Amino acid sequence: MAKDLYIDASHPDETRVVLKSENQIEEYEYENRNKLYLKNNIYLGKV
Repeated sequence: MAKDLYIDASHPDETRVVLKSENQIEEYEYENRNKLYLKNNIYLGKV
């Protein structure tokens, strides 16, 4: 089962991360610079 990691940082004040397997979203993370919600480091990778 292949998993895809999508990172959207096109807007300078927010970052969105989605982990998807086949046709289902497994995780969704959202970070806004105005509200500091740090969850560890974010790495771009392929599984």
